[in-house]
Amino acid sequence: MIVALSACASILTGTSQDITVATPECENSQCTLSNSEGKWHIDEVPGTATVAKDSTTLVIECGIKNSDAETSISTVKPGYEGLVWGNILIGGLIGLFIDMGTGAINDYDKDHVDVDLVCNKG
Repeated sequence: MIVALSACASILTGTSQDITVATPECENSQCTLSNSEGKWHIDEVPGTATVAKDSTTLVIECGIKNSDAETSISTVKPGYEGLVWGNILIGGLIGLFIDMGTGAINDYDKDHVDVDLVCNKG
């Protein structure tokens, strides 16, 4: 019971995070989000993907559907979940190690990203 309670970030925020992506003024776009844990696709932008938290940068690549136009790339830096510090105070190292092992210790610093994408309107 103490071990479960000490893994505060794992319990309260989980090991995944919702990231919403938009390409302002660009219709018919799609995006792929990736980190060392995997890839996630958003077929209709704006849209949201649930990504695995990770200690590596989240790369977001967007493009126009069915087009050879250049894609645009944006990144989101990883950080640490604020609840991790509660683990250290309340649960000690056990909770910290659980959150590290599950990835719950990580948190991306943005949950909404606007990607600048060049659109051919016409």
